[in-house]
Amino acid sequence: MVHPRPPTRPRILYVQPCSSFGGAERQASLSVPRLTSLGFDVLPLVGPGDTIVSWLQENGVDDLVLSADFPGGWPRPRGLARMSLLGRYWRCLRRVRAETERLVRSRRIDLIFAAMPFSWLATTRVARKAGIPVIWRAGGTEAGLVSRTVLSAWATLRPPDLLVCCGDAVQRMYGPLVRSPSVVIANGVDTDTFRPGAGDARRFRPADAQVVIGFAGRLVPQKRPEDIIRTAARIAARHPDAVFLIAGDGSRRAAYAELARSLNVERQVRFLGYVADMQSFYAACDIFVLPSRAEGCPNVVLESMAMRRAVIVSDAPGTREVITDGRNGLVYRVGDLDALASAATRLIEQPDLRRALIDRAHQRVHSAFSTQANTRRLADVMGAAIDLGTAARRLPVPHPQPVPAEWAGAAGDGAGVAEGGGRG
Repeated sequence: MVHPRPPTRPRILYVQPCSSFGGAERQASLSVPRLTSLGFDVLPLVGPGDTIVSWLQENGVDDLVLSADFPGGWPRPRGLARMSLLGRYWRCLRRVRAETERLVRSRRIDLIFAAMPFSWLATTRVARKAGIPVIWRAGGTEAGLVSRTVLSAWATLRPPDLLVCCGDAVQRMYGPLVRSPSVVIANGVDTDTFRPGAGDARRFRPADAQVVIGFAGRLVPQKRPEDIIRTAARIAARHPDAVFLIAGDGSRRAAYAELARSLNVERQVRFLGYVADMQSFYAACDIFVLPSRAEGCPNVVLESMAMRRAVIVSDAPGTREVITDGRNGLVYRVGDLDALASAATRLIEQPDLRRALIDRAHQRVHSAFSTQANTRRLADVMGAAIDLGTAARRLPVPHPQPVPAEWAGAAGDGAGVAEGGGRG
């Protein structure tokens, strides 16, 4: 059954898998309340983790659905037991698809916004059956061969009406796999929440630390937290009063803690676990480091910039779109520990350089990564997609596919290009 667009307040189903809480979940917690203020009724369908629920509720979102049917939240199987994952994912897919269909019907949804590949698979057929548009959101730059093959096949069979990417690198990766119109809308940072002076540094800053270097993220290989630990060992002799704070958790935390012990930097490296009060974490840091091998548009870097923290980042493609080496931060080659240690030493020993980078980073985050402006772009493309309706849907054609004029006008220049680093 095709639902005509109502005269006011279009209804959006925002589908966000969240077995853990990361960048995509952070963007959902920012976007949903702002889309509501821009004239949409937005119903988040989230799960299985519930951390996002408290973030949404803190932002005034009480109408949401928490589902345990999303994948994740179970112990990681080993050996032959990993073969059971396919069946588990298939059961999750069927259940989330059924829940989506129920909500589309009962809440008379006008558009599905599906974040992350699992929700693309679970929701697109439902949207087609209901005769409503579906938008996919892509936020990463790393996927294995099997994932890319499955995604390409699915996108050929059931393409979305629009692909929204959080950066140019993301668009370059997913664009050839998803043969649909695509736009770039960068992640945004809430500069009212993450601002100079916010938070209480005393919560996390060791009293005896002369300088604090921070990392925040999941403790997984993609984020390369081991590089922080090995850098601490290189810096300890020259700067024994430097402390490294690691905020985040993950299945490999014990292995990373053992690495710190083996390198005799247990005193320098402090594992904080999951941190809800990120403002106080950033306030406790002088320098923030993100050594990831892959990023889309890193929220933690944007938040550090907004809080006036100096940043050092690896040259992962998505991160390079945010930070320009020597202008608003320092950039080094992924995995080059000598370069990372050298960059950290420079910022420890050259406070004037640190202040100059901070000033320009703060300006850039306000000019290019405002969550208010970027959510307005997202609202515009959602409204255009609803207006276009089934007329915007088309069979797969060779990539690249031009963006329909209605979407191009709504999205402006995509991410909002600013200085130096290009789109972010």
